[in-house]
Amino acid sequence: MGKDRSFWGNMFPSVSAPNPKAAIRERLAAIIRNTFSMHRFAAEKAARASSSTPRCTKNWLAGKNVPDAPTLIELMASSDALADEVMALVHERRQAREGR
Repeated sequence: MGKDRSFWGNMFPSVSAPNPKAAIRERLAAIIRNTFSMHRFAAEKAARASSSTPRCTKNWLAGKNVPDAPTLIELMASSDALADEVMALVHERRQAREGR
């Protein structure tokens, strides 16, 4: 009898199953893009606001990466609109956890 992965519980996640982390990353990238993309030098402005490099912020604006927690807090401190959107996302996640 070979190793049946389903027997051992080592199954790959279903592709169709919703991944809340991926959805949060996409939404966070969209929020950052909406907040800073209206500026002419968006990457440089976001870099100054977060004490990051312009290359790093270009990746955020392109949706390739999202900032880590300390950097996100710096961005939220620099933009009320960004802070409000992130707090709305937190509120939605709390409601989803409670099953509402």
